[in-house]
Amino acid sequence: MSEVTTVSGVMNPPKQPVAEMIRDYKVTHPNATAKEIADALKLSLDYVHSRLYLEKKKQEAVKKKRGRPKGATKLKAPAGSIVFVPAASTDTAVQQHPLHEVFIKAIKQAMYGKGERHGGAATPFMDQPWAHYAKLHGRGFLTGQAAKKLEEAASTREGTAFEDEMLGAMVYIGMAVLNSRSGK
Repeated sequence: MSEVTTVSGVMNPPKQPVAEMIRDYKVTHPNATAKEIADALKLSLDYVHSRLYLEKKKQEAVKKKRGRPKGATKLKAPAGSIVFVPAASTDTAVQQHPLHEVFIKAIKQAMYGKGERHGGAATPFMDQPWAHYAKLHGRGFLTGQAAKKLEEAASTREGTAFEDEMLGAMVYIGMAVLNSRSGK
């Protein structure tokens, strides 16, 4: 930062933004409470609480970044496994079909949405918990889960919650098809 001259002619550094002062204080005093920060910087306790809350939310948003981390290697499906291959770019009729976007959204939900907690894109799809439960309980487990998702969607009736439940039902139906093809 550059220095500025005051009326008295003394050189003083420009004042640091308050949010940065709070952040710097927290870095130098990691165990400091909001009250201690407010007292030390002569700020309102409510203001310090709000800045710390916003900083925490910002850090959480960075942690929750979706998708494969930069530099991570792509996973290769084991031999004999069923792999989703997107339609070739020349097959415009499939890509322009109104359902194309919906099915892609369902796959993305299984990889990066709710399905992420069960392995998402990091664990091969056929090695995720659903396959284990399908082996234990049969195809009825998967079709029952799809039916449950449809009932939840019907009771939700609108918005993204409705769509999420419907996409989840589609994923379970797809799992049932995969399970049926594998002969298990």
